[in-house]
Amino acid sequence: MHHERLLQSQSELHKQIEALQQKLSSYPDGTLVCCHDKEKCKWYQSNGHTKQLIPKVNRALAEQLALKKYESYVLNELLQEKKAQDSYLRLHPTSRKSEQLLSLPGYADLLSSHFQPISQELLEWTQEFYEHNENYPDHLLHKTLSGHFVRSKSEAMIDSLLYTNKIPFRYECALSLDNITLYPDFTT
Repeated sequence: MHHERLLQSQSELHKQIEALQQKLSSYPDGTLVCCHDKEKCKWYQSNGHTKQLIPKVNRALAEQLALKKYESYVLNELLQEKKAQDSYLRLHPTSRKSEQLLSLPGYADLLSSHFQPISQELLEWTQEFYEHNENYPDHLLHKTLSGHFVRSKSEAMIDSLLYTNKIPFRYECALSLDNITLYPDFTT
């Protein structure tokens, strides 16, 4: 589960990095250097070797260069985060052994009683028949640790967290409001 969240996070990071890199390429050349002379601040556009004064009437250029510098720092922070995540993913397995064990025949049965809700009343509530969503049964592709089949990996993660933390729940249990029947993913 953690691995999947990390992969999703990396996907988002990749999008942010690409967007920032594209945006940075559209800014004016050079970098902003701010110098303070007593009570005044002067702006300079530097190419790394020389710097040229930016007149106060050209504040827009100074703002663009300031934004370029800020977003360069943000980009570096995102690249460092991506590097850390890449390193973690290289060193850690794609799935946890504890989750694998719960999905093995025999072990799931032997361990299931340790993940049951604390009270008998809650256990009975989870096991009694309830109307559930009959639409698109072919979309129930992911088997969870609790034995349910769910529609997405995200739902499988939620199911597993609820189950292993002994939180009683029902999956896609009918909820009637006036003349409308809804099927929330989880009811606790």
